[in-house]
Amino acid sequence: MGTTQRIIPGVTGEPNWGSLSLDVTTVSKTVDKEEQLANASQPNPRLQQKLSQRKSAQIKKTVGHLIASAGGRAAVRNGSSAATGRAGTRVARRLTRLFSVVGTSGLAGALTTPTATFDFTGLTVEEVITRILLLCADGSTGMDETAALAACAHVLEQLEQPGQTPQQFEAAMQAAVAGPGLEELLCQYFGYYIFEHLAQRFQEKITQLKGAATAAATFEEIKLDILGLVLVIAAARPLAQINWAGAQGDQIIEDIFDSILALY
Repeated sequence: MGTTQRIIPGVTGEPNWGSLSLDVTTVSKTVDKEEQLANASQPNPRLQQKLSQRKSAQIKKTVGHLIASAGGRAAVRNGSSAATGRAGTRVARRLTRLFSVVGTSGLAGALTTPTATFDFTGLTVEEVITRILLLCADGSTGMDETAALAACAHVLEQLEQPGQTPQQFEAAMQAAVAGPGLEELLCQYFGYYIFEHLAQRFQEKITQLKGAATAAATFEEIKLDILGLVLVIAAARPLAQINWAGAQGDQIIEDIFDSILALY
């Protein structure tokens, strides 16, 4: 679906990313071993389980180093780190407020600006998502903004279906708000956001070292592991009526992000 252009720059010259690069390479080696074991003529379930546990521990360590390299949990949570966290929290606020307005006033109400009234006519769902991303954009540039918008796109694309009309997409957004609530969507968003920071920095390197297939498998495993953990946070949070446009909403967003960061 690809509504965002991915930027995967190298890490040359970036401070403090050396150990993180090594972490990701270590995960890729474990994924490679898992693939070899899965293709072996004689399965070894005990070794497969051991490798799976090792991989999860390695991914947890990797995300922990990402947070530490960006200045630590507090700096990432409150947006004082420009490396990771600042654009993430700002885009999260825009996304939750937009979802909240869609829940009460529909897409037209959410996407209408002081200078233009939103109109579905002739638009595809992908064009609607692009419009949402433009409104959620932080306005800054760089890796953090790219990760935040990519995470935003991932969340929106979960609601997209083949052949869907903008009106059906609007209904899916409203159902998401009324059902699992914005807490779950936020947890997904922050999970994708963390994943995108790793993918942007290191997927190209792992592709060069281990090949495209292993790189793709490595980052798929990293993504699934992160999302699996953050959805536990979502399930543990009770649904509540929250004013997402005010200080209460901002505090909930920071609390959810902090709960996710605390996992690592």
